[in-house]
Amino acid sequence: MTEQLTRKERERLRHRQEILAAARKVFAMRGFKDATIDEIAEKAEFGKATLYHYFSTKEEMFQEVMQDGFAQMVELTRKELDREGTTRKLLLNFGESFLRHLYENADLFSLYMREMTKVQSRDCWHIGLRDSVRKLANVLERSLDLREKKERAEMIAFLFIHTVLGIFHFNFIRHCGESQDAETPLVFAGDERMEEEIGEAVHLLETIFVRGLDRLLVESKDTETQD
Repeated sequence: MTEQLTRKERERLRHRQEILAAARKVFAMRGFKDATIDEIAEKAEFGKATLYHYFSTKEEMFQEVMQDGFAQMVELTRKELDREGTTRKLLLNFGESFLRHLYENADLFSLYMREMTKVQSRDCWHIGLRDSVRKLANVLERSLDLREKKERAEMIAFLFIHTVLGIFHFNFIRHCGESQDAETPLVFAGDERMEEEIGEAVHLLETIFVRGLDRLLVESKDTETQD
């Protein structure tokens, strides 16, 4: 689709994305209230007037940042759960990919934690989670034969996704507490410690959920036999 745009349109799109990337960093570090257009312009290396050419207000810029960030989460869920594989493999691969996404986008998580009372933050977060839960629940319904127990599948999906979020939140707070630099917690992705934490998390997810789902499947078959 990008190839079909004119050179001028591609340039405009690129500038817009660069502004949003800069805004995301500034919002995450300063919070919405304390972030300024001047600081965003400096971070993006554009003039202040250029920013207003793309966004009419700081509120509009913030809303775009939130929408773009959580749209990535929904797309990741769709991509991972549309793959072929056993329930075990799909769950663990999705859990690992989702956790890695959180680490690589820790600035967005920090922004949400700062601004969770704002309508844009809550709406984007809830919509993203709702869509991810429904997608995972569909996989569980199909693979565990829970079609007649839709609410149960959604509950398991909800618990799985929030366990991943809880693991990351725990490590995120730990990183923030150890850091003396306000920007450090936002860029800790990619180091050896991150890989170690992801490995531990996947093992925990397998222990709590995958083995538990194996047991659930056995119980479902036993019930069918008794009937």
